[in-house]
Amino acid sequence: MVDLVQIAPNYPPIVCGVGDHAAQMVPEFERLGAQLYTVVANEHPISEAGKSLNGVRSAQALTDALHGSGAEAVIAHFSGYGYARNGLCVWLVEGLNSWKDERPQGRIVTIFHEVYATGPIWRRSFWTSRPQRRIARDLARISDRCFVSSAVGAAQLHKIGAPGVCEVLPVFSNVGEPAEVAPLFDRPPQAVVFGGRGQRRRVYEALKRHPRQTEKLLSDLKIDRILDIGPDLQVADRIARRPVEALGVLPADRVSETLLASRLGLLDYPGNRLTKSGILAAYLAHGVFAFNLGDDAALAGGADAPPHNAGFVSLDSIAAQGPTTAAAGHAWYRKHGVAVVARRLFEAAGTGTLPTTGAHRAPDSDA
Repeated sequence: MVDLVQIAPNYPPIVCGVGDHAAQMVPEFERLGAQLYTVVANEHPISEAGKSLNGVRSAQALTDALHGSGAEAVIAHFSGYGYARNGLCVWLVEGLNSWKDERPQGRIVTIFHEVYATGPIWRRSFWTSRPQRRIARDLARISDRCFVSSAVGAAQLHKIGAPGVCEVLPVFSNVGEPAEVAPLFDRPPQAVVFGGRGQRRRVYEALKRHPRQTEKLLSDLKIDRILDIGPDLQVADRIARRPVEALGVLPADRVSETLLASRLGLLDYPGNRLTKSGILAAYLAHGVFAFNLGDDAALAGGADAPPHNAGFVSLDSIAAQGPTTAAAGHAWYRKHGVAVVARRLFEAAGTGTLPTTGAHRAPDSDA
């Protein structure tokens, strides 16, 4: 019998941010003295103890898998589109509800990586938003504890009538958490653009729209080249006279090495959703100065917003405050890393007593 089960839409080696998040939970729970079994909704195979529902995805199959594990608590990683076309994963909620009916002492802990989609009337997301809301609300109602990756997601849950308070739990870096990072100007003078095609494309479009500001940004941090990490994307050979080197998709350890040797990390992300950005988490975990280029980068991010520079309006402070901001970002991340998240989920699942000594204890500042 295992201690806990987690449910995820995908799992490595499948490329999926939520799957990566779930995979990193496994060794952290082992450090806490618990075995974490994984039920994956989609692809075969999974590399850890677990089961795939690929080809047999249904409420009954999920209930059977949960019962078969013998676990008394379930951690559900929720992102509707990962579980069903158009995000309409009714089977997930029905399966969890059935398991809870048959095991009333069991606990369900849900992490809302997404809540529901919205869009203009000509987009499918407009027409599926209402049933997506109902699914998210029903899942929140059968959960004993809920976490969400951003303040925006918490507001969405409140709006649809989810019970109680859903605590914001920022995502952590999927490409490692080095114990030590070098000061900003002790690093090689390079910048990184990291992520999927859409995210990186928006970064390059923003740089192209603002050539004068881009030159100042790179000059103030003395950047002499830009490294592109991610799936193939057609980009300019040079930006603001700096060469752009495409590194392609790299394993996590290579991404980590590159970030540790870089000064500047560029992204384009809504400012009020930054706590759900795995790219920003990776930058902060590695002590990189994070610069958000999005048009809405300065949107309020809540009381615990991660330190970074938002938009080109913040350019005047970069040369003087860049190292301080990078250090503050790394310190902020230390309070939200994978070990901290694992402890919070372990506590929420209520399956045992946390160890308090040795390697299992989080840093005092993370408590």
